[in-house]
Amino acid sequence: ERPLEGRAKVGLHVKPTKQSQLSVTSVTEGLLQDWNRAHPQQEVRVGYMIMAVNGVRGDSALMLEQIRSALRLVMYVRQVA
Repeated sequence: ERPLEGRAKVGLHVKPTKQSQLSVTSVTEGLLQDWNRAHPQQEVRVGYMIMAVNGVRGDSALMLEQIRSALRLVMYVRQVA
């Protein structure tokens, strides 16, 4: 969750795939890296697919907008083989 004061970086680079998902292309310093450190068994890695963000699924542009602007992020992420 981002602090109310200022804007914390998510620390995530993605690229749209199939216009309905986001592929993780890099994880940098920020909230996601903090998550990875705190939850090593559920770490988000390069190549994983973001299937939904804050209940938004099926539209990569809307999911990306949620990542950029929402104060709270709930993401459904899937490891691809």
